[in-house]
Amino acid sequence: MTAFKKYFLVVLFAVLLLGISIIDVLKPASEFSASENRNLAKLPAFSWSSLVNGDFAMDYEEYVNDQFVGRNFWINAKSVGESVLGKLENNGIIYGKDHYLFEKLTSVDMQRVRRNIKSVAEFAELYSTNISLAVIPSSYSVLSHRMPYGADNIDQNPILDEIFSDAKKAGISVLDSRSILKENSDKYIFYKTDHHWTTLGAELVFSEYMNLLAFTPSDFSVYGYKSVSDFYGTSFYKCKLFSATADTINYYDIPVQSIEFDGETSDSLHDVEKFNTTDAYSGFIHGNNGITRIVSDCPDAEGSCLLVKDSYGNSFAPFLLTEFKEVVVVDLRYIPQKMSELMSSNHFDQVLILYSFSNFSNDINLSKLTF
Repeated sequence: MTAFKKYFLVVLFAVLLLGISIIDVLKPASEFSASENRNLAKLPAFSWSSLVNGDFAMDYEEYVNDQFVGRNFWINAKSVGESVLGKLENNGIIYGKDHYLFEKLTSVDMQRVRRNIKSVAEFAELYSTNISLAVIPSSYSVLSHRMPYGADNIDQNPILDEIFSDAKKAGISVLDSRSILKENSDKYIFYKTDHHWTTLGAELVFSEYMNLLAFTPSDFSVYGYKSVSDFYGTSFYKCKLFSATADTINYYDIPVQSIEFDGETSDSLHDVEKFNTTDAYSGFIHGNNGITRIVSDCPDAEGSCLLVKDSYGNSFAPFLLTEFKEVVVVDLRYIPQKMSELMSSNHFDQVLILYSFSNFSNDINLSKLTF
């Protein structure tokens, strides 16, 4: 009996650990996390070369972290525990002031950044059209006054300076959003629980784009303005901070004649049903699709525009419809054809390449611009 008491907790822990391991191995792997709006890591293929160079170990660790049984529960428990201990971050998310959650970004692959700048420059050289580039700084860079003291995120400004300088040398117009966003940093221009900008943030930068093109922007107040409350974004689901406050998604109901995306059609600019899901941001222009072709029904719209974007462009694209009769939106991650085919079969009066800083810094798809 004494031995039983002595080793009971050890045996219980061993049984629990073994049970979790068995369940972890037997349960089907999940492909997508709706709460985090991302694909989960898949079981890596084994090879002796990947084992020797360490790639297999890193990929398998990522797979285990993504597929661990009860993952959401453990993230919640870790968040509560670290908050009690006074920690200011969890799972790559920094706890900012006024309930803002910021991504942790302490390094950037400058080789990747320069390769992406080169791809944009080569695209401009190939097509010699009116091309503009916008790389939107992360929320922590704009809302630096809401970052906790001592956070060691990188300074994005010198990298953005290099990106824009090289773009100008290649004859590309630069849409530098830093000033307009900084001037309005006391307003609701970034979500608190999500990594995206808000509709207001996108609207401010759109006005700057109109200035760049010497256009007079339309009055958006003539279109219906709608709101969706109780939105918790990807940053919240990564850290599960128990004291996080919900966001509100605002959007304009800009009239369209039609919208086509990846073989589907609709007469509604947005997927309103998605606004009431955990992946609410994907309601904008029906989410991330390879090619989205939108025909505007705004009275003053004329000409055409190509928007090459990451998900930041989803809430930006609707504003383009107030000026351009046709807007073609391309997401290089999912594009079903070569860019050369798209460019040869269409005429675009303007081309805007719009990415968030985080994605422009690590995206591997920008090279598709030159295919």
